[in-house]
Amino acid sequence: MNNRVFDEYNYQDMDMINEMILSNNSNSNKLDGSYQGYIKGNMFNDLYDGYKNYKPDKLIPANEQEELLLNVNQTCFAAHDLRLYLDINPEDGKMIELFNNYQKQANNAIREYEEKYGLILSSSLSSIDSFNWSIDTWPWERKEY
Repeated sequence: MNNRVFDEYNYQDMDMINEMILSNNSNSNKLDGSYQGYIKGNMFNDLYDGYKNYKPDKLIPANEQEELLLNVNQTCFAAHDLRLYLDINPEDGKMIELFNNYQKQANNAIREYEEKYGLILSSSLSSIDSFNWSIDTWPWERKEY
C-alpha cells in the first residue's frame, strides 16, 4: 500500500512526539494521541465523558488515499484541540511545542494528500496560478466510487 506504518491506535511518529514533549509535563497522563483523540472527539482524557457503554470504533483505512485522509483529519483535529487548550492556558510551553508539532504535521499531511489526490481545502488555492477548484472532478464523480 505505502510506506507508512499504521497501527490500530496512532501513527507511531506522533506517539513518539507526544511522549518526548510531554514526558515531564503534568498534562501528559491526561492527553491522548491524535488518533484516539480524533475517534473520541477529545484529546484530553479527564474531559472525555463517554456516552453510556459507547466505545469509539477503530478507523482502519482501506487504501492509501483513506490513510492519508485519516492522517489529515487526526492531525488537524489534534492541532485544533490543543489550540483550544492554549486559548485558556497560553503559558504552557510544552503544549505550545506539541501544538506546533501537530500543526506542522497537519500542514505536511494536507500537502501530501493534495499532491496525490487533489485539493481538499479552498485555502490551498493560493499556491496555484489559476482557480481550478470547480474544474477538477468531484469525489462522487471519480471512477473508484
